Amino acid sequence: MQVCAAWQWWNYLGTQLPVGKEVLKINLDETAICLFQGDGKGTVFVSKKCSAEAIQNFPRHKRRCYLTHVALICDRTDIQPLLPQVIIANESTFPAGLMPALRASCPANIHLIRQRSAWNNADLCSRIVRWLRLALASFMPTLQPALILDAVRIHTAPQVLRACIDCRIWPVLVPAKTTWLVQPLDTHAFLAFKAHLRQAYQQARIAAAMADLDIGRFLDCVYTSIRVVLQGRRWLRAFSDNGYAAGQSVVSECVKRQLQVGDGDLVGIPMTRPTLEQLRSCFPRRSVIPSALLWKPFDAPCAAAVPASSSAAAGRKRALEDAPLLKLGRTRGAHKAAQVAQAAVASEASGEAVSVSPLVARALKLPRAKVVVEELS
Repeated sequence: MQVCAAWQWWNYLGTQLPVGKEVLKINLDETAICLFQGDGKGTVFVSKKCSAEAIQNFPRHKRRCYLTHVALICDRTDIQPLLPQVIIANESTFPAGLMPALRASCPANIHLIRQRSAWNNADLCSRIVRWLRLALASFMPTLQPALILDAVRIHTAPQVLRACIDCRIWPVLVPAKTTWLVQPLDTHAFLAFKAHLRQAYQQARIAAAMADLDIGRFLDCVYTSIRVVLQGRRWLRAFSDNGYAAGQSVVSECVKRQLQVGDGDLVGIPMTRPTLEQLRSCFPRRSVIPSALLWKPFDAPCAAAVPASSSAAAGRKRALEDAPLLKLGRTRGAHKAAQVAQAAVASEASGEAVSVSPLVARALKLPRAKVVVEELS
């Protein structure tokens, strides 16, 4: 079961806490925010004297225009207002001339990002992880952050996971197709956030006596919703209900019902390190599982290099056997690239002859004595 693999991952992190530290539970996720928040009950008044259907006069492009809000919540009310909140828009939604004024009026922990696309990407996500580390700098001596992410590919990109490890933040992935059930932002936060945003939007339209709000007034509504909902509520219950607590002892009845399990079934979830197959169930399909990177904070540093010997050769062979195989690509180009990379890893780790195709042998440019050419079938 995918959810049990994620819970075992979480339980293992709990056993690795340094002495004197407590875990800080953090969840990061993206949600889309439409610039038009008028579609809702009570926003249209129809007169009995008017036979035609009443409509709202609103620019069509704003009905199709969205911002991306990268939200973060944690289980500590004193730390929640410090967590970064990121709002991403494209170049037409955030005009370059308005950016100084927009950034001057936004709260200190909210970052406005103007780029070609309004969607998040791996490079930006790694920057958000570093912003999170800066926000938690004063708490790091006593807290160990654990960041819960869903298994979208921008979250599992190497630069994002590497940024987490470099910032001493432990990542945990919520498997695909389970975020609606066990991700705190999806289960407890986003519905209330967007409901409050619609209410703040309508109040701003009434106060301004206009149907359309400019981007500055609209962002003020977003800031208010962030402050009232994301920063003004306690999220400890959300993490516990979704299984991110010691031993999954307080998982909500809704989650148990959806998983079709009882209390006794959740008691036996191990606290050991997840296997490679369990990690693979948490990552997207055809992903390279960076197990060495994920377990780097818990594994002892490698010993200094020694001259090659029979014991060293045996150690390299065991390392080669334990190393996860690279997944082959979906296209021919990606398939060939994966073959080349896997053959290179095998050749370097084993120091022995590696059986590859002639195409891969030419791409690797290895000595002929080191490559055993295998004819293509």
